Amino acid sequence: MSLRTIVATAGLVLAVAYAWAGYGGRIDPTGMSLGGEQSWVETWKSGKLDVAILTLSLVLLLSIFFCQNWFVRRRTQLTWLRTGFLLFSIGWLGLYAKAQLSAVHVFTFTHALTTGFSWVFFLEEPLIFILWSATVVLVLLWGRGAYCGWLCPFGAAQELLNRAARRIGIRQISPPYGWHERLSGLKYVLFLGILGVSLGNMVLAEQLLEVEPFKTVVLLRFVREWPFVLFAAVLLGASLFIGRFYCRYLCVLGAALAIPTRSRMFDWQRRRKQCGRECQLCAESCTVEAIDPLGAINANECIDCLRCQLNYWDDHVCPPLIRRREQKQGRLFQPPLSQWQKGGNQPMLRGPSDVD
Repeated sequence: MSLRTIVATAGLVLAVAYAWAGYGGRIDPTGMSLGGEQSWVETWKSGKLDVAILTLSLVLLLSIFFCQNWFVRRRTQLTWLRTGFLLFSIGWLGLYAKAQLSAVHVFTFTHALTTGFSWVFFLEEPLIFILWSATVVLVLLWGRGAYCGWLCPFGAAQELLNRAARRIGIRQISPPYGWHERLSGLKYVLFLGILGVSLGNMVLAEQLLEVEPFKTVVLLRFVREWPFVLFAAVLLGASLFIGRFYCRYLCVLGAALAIPTRSRMFDWQRRRKQCGRECQLCAESCTVEAIDPLGAINANECIDCLRCQLNYWDDHVCPPLIRRREQKQGRLFQPPLSQWQKGGNQPMLRGPSDVD
């Protein structure tokens, strides 16, 4: 067993161990005592089937990431697996279990640290506790993409809606990268602003966090006052034209998870020296425009959909690999023009030495 596997497994085991070992008296976010620990123990026992299902799904996700190089060489299988996982996130994790993480949890945790802390309060929601524990481990290992790209019900709904829109021919809007980069900073401004408010007035912070549509869509299933429903519908509608619109520009939770992403342990997203310089295929197909014009992947925006990694290994898609394959077959290969290169001179790959 590799060191990486040991680290990830140990993290998940410790998270579950904390859950079952809980200590102290239960408190609410304001620090008021609410009783002993018997209630959360019973909650975990009664929900053991749901806990088992969530645990198995997390094990599957870990397997996909640890065996990434095996999966990304099998485009069809990974595409179906990812689609199935997104449907699971929407159907079971979101609509059935209502296990949607929120920035409210982040601010509640921060507030609890300043008013008197106990694990027992957080153990009252077994699925949320396990999901947050796993998310912390996943962020430390791979960054925000593991949760945002695979486990977030609202994010999954946006992605599948955008896929459907593309299939029926809805024209996509692709903001210029400079504008996209600036707009993506909005979510960090929202996060820091609401975090500051939460330190002084948690009630007001929760009201400001209505910028998150999770409560309306996932928890209440649109059974709510019309302004909240309209706001959520607009965000979902925007995702038909701009992939994961909310994730890109407004997600407060995404910003909270992105901040520690720069310190992640693993960076397994492979790139070639031709990426960005001679080819923009991955940048143009990236769901959230996390690849800049020079070919570098912005880890703070990447949702680990693995689409670029599928291209990396596909000798019918990646120009350097196509050239290598066609040279072996004795044919001359001309790399395809990307959108930004049409009308200009396309540099040729000079030979096998140009392929990483």
